[in-house]
Amino acid sequence: MIDIDASTLEEALALNNRFATELSWQTPESFRALIDMAFFARWTAGREGFLIAFSEGAAYDSQNYRWFAARHERFIYIDRVVVRPEARGAGHARALYAALFAAMGSSGHRLVSCEVNLEPPNNTTHAFNK
Repeated sequence: MIDIDASTLEEALALNNRFATELSWQTPESFRALIDMAFFARWTAGREGFLIAFSEGAAYDSQNYRWFAARHERFIYIDRVVVRPEARGAGHARALYAALFAAMGSSGHRLVSCEVNLEPPNNTTHAFNK
């Protein structure tokens, strides 16, 4: 499911780049390319945040994605999840994960993967996973 489109791409890019330390800085062109190759790129209701994930076979040049691709034939890789700070704690990330898992089930995927920054530490993600 892809609902980050031309009408909301600039807003998503700005939110991504607000957290570039955790997510990596993107240009309009590189961010559009991420969306174009994504298995899942979806906003929360009210556009409080988004999640972008790739499936196997994506032309994604991330070292972390390639690590999973070398070890698994079929998988979903969560690349970035971001929720506006003022909207955190309201279940937006959980709703995004639930929508991703529903899309995975519909597509026959059974394995989901991701990585979490330890250096620099991503305390927001660590808190979400507790």
